[in-house]
Amino acid sequence: MAISRAEVRRTVLDLVDRSPAPVRATVLGARARVNDRRAGRRRTRRAPLALQGQMLRPGWVTESLQPRLSGAPDVARPRILYLHVPKTGGTSMAAMLGAHVPAEQIFTASGNYEWTSRSVEELRGYRLFVGHNFLEPLYQFPTDEWVSVLTVRDPVDWWTSYYKYNRRRLPTMGRGDDPMMSMTLDQWLAGRSDEMLSNPQSSWLLSRARLMFDSLVPPATGLVGTGERLQHDPGAAAALLQRLVAGVDVAGVTDELFDVYCRVCALLGWQPQREQALRRNTSPADDDLVAISPAQARRLRRLTAMDSWLVDLVRAHASRRPAPARPPVPAS
Repeated sequence: MAISRAEVRRTVLDLVDRSPAPVRATVLGARARVNDRRAGRRRTRRAPLALQGQMLRPGWVTESLQPRLSGAPDVARPRILYLHVPKTGGTSMAAMLGAHVPAEQIFTASGNYEWTSRSVEELRGYRLFVGHNFLEPLYQFPTDEWVSVLTVRDPVDWWTSYYKYNRRRLPTMGRGDDPMMSMTLDQWLAGRSDEMLSNPQSSWLLSRARLMFDSLVPPATGLVGTGERLQHDPGAAAALLQRLVAGVDVAGVTDELFDVYCRVCALLGWQPQREQALRRNTSPADDDLVAISPAQARRLRRLTAMDSWLVDLVRAHASRRPAPARPPVPAS
C-alpha cells in the first residue's frame, strides 16, 4: 500500500521529536533555514493564456498623496510608542517621557482603542503614543521611524499592585461593599481560580501581538481570539513573546524604571529632566494587608512561570545577554 507524503512527514517529525537534543536541534535548524530560503523566493504563478504579457500600472498612491499618509513635517522624529502593560509603572513612565514632547503631540489611550475614531491625517500629528495602546499606531505609519519602549514587573509584585489599585478604586466606583474591601491580599488570592491568576502580563501582550512586529497568529477578523488560541499552547506563546521583546528598542523592569527612562533619553538624544523615577498612580497599603503566605506565594510563582520568564527575557534584552531558555512545556 502506498504511503502518502503526509504520513512520511509525520513519521519523520515523530522520530525527530524523540531524538537526542543535539540531533533534534540540527534537524529543526536545517528545516528553519530551508523555510527561510523558500519564504525569500519570489513566487509567481503562470497566468491564463489570455492574460500572458499583461502588466499592472504603478501604484495609485501618488507623490502628492504620500505626505498625507506619513508624518507631518512639523512633528519631530522618531515617533515613540510606549507599550504600557497595566500595573508596570506606565503612568509614571508616560509622565516622564511626556515632559520632552509638546502636550498636543501626545496621544493617550485608555485601552478602549481611541485610535479607531481618528483619521490617519489626524494621528500623524502625534509623536508620543502612551497608555494602553492596541499597538495600531505602528501600522498607521509603517514607513516612519519608531522607538518602542516596554516595561514588565515581577509577577508577585504585579498582583500586589493590582490588588492595591483595585481596592483603592472600588469606593470611588460606588462599590465600597465589594468583598475585596474586607479581604487581605492572601484571602483575595485564595478565592481566585488558577486560570484567572495565570500570567496576566504575557496574556495582555499576546492579546495585542497580532498587530506588533507582523505577528501572524489570528486573522484580521479574530483580534479578540488571540488569548484563546494561545491559552493552552505555551510553546507558541513563548515564541511570540520572544519575537516581540526582540523587536522592542528599550525594555526594562518596573523596579528599574528610571534606568529605562534614561536609556530612552540616550537613544533619542534627550537630556533627562529628573534625577530619580517619578511615582504616579501609587496605592499605599498596610504591610499586614498585602502580606501573603508562603503557600500562596508558591502558587503564584507556579501560575506565573511565563511572566517570570518574560521578566528574565526583558532583563536579558536590557543587558544584551543571551535570552533565557523558554519555560518548559507541560506534558500533555
